[in-house]
Amino acid sequence: FEEGRSDADFLFNALAFAYSVKTVVQDIPVYIYSIRKNSTCRQFPKLRLKKYIDDTWYRIMKIEALVAEIYPQYTYLAKRQSILYIFIILGTIIDNEGKYIKEDCRKLLFYIHQNRWQVIHERKFWHMSLWGVLFATFLPYKIYFMVRKYKRLLKK
Repeated sequence: FEEGRSDADFLFNALAFAYSVKTVVQDIPVYIYSIRKNSTCRQFPKLRLKKYIDDTWYRIMKIEALVAEIYPQYTYLAKRQSILYIFIILGTIIDNEGKYIKEDCRKLLFYIHQNRWQVIHERKFWHMSLWGVLFATFLPYKIYFMVRKYKRLLKK
């Protein structure tokens, strides 16, 4: 495990699966996973937004690079997961009243822009409308966040 990183188990699991000779999946419960609304894990993005963004970005880029290196035929699927997590990060930023760091937002939306054709083509994977992905891929980040905040207010 890397010192000081959140989601260390996520990276460990990715490495374990990547280097395993054989993986077996069984559809049986082997432990109880409790989700508490106010747990440290659930509150982490609110309490330490910058660290959450940095660690999640680091994790998704590391896993994407690992897949590209070991299983290049699955790079497209790794990018799909990266895009999904980037949309989750963007949603978390908006949930935190848009307290974002300009460089982080640019970095996240630049990745979306770089992969815009995959984002547009697979928009149903992340449950987005064509308008939503067009906003995400072509609008400047400040306007994107204003649109997302407004949309979120309308839902309330």
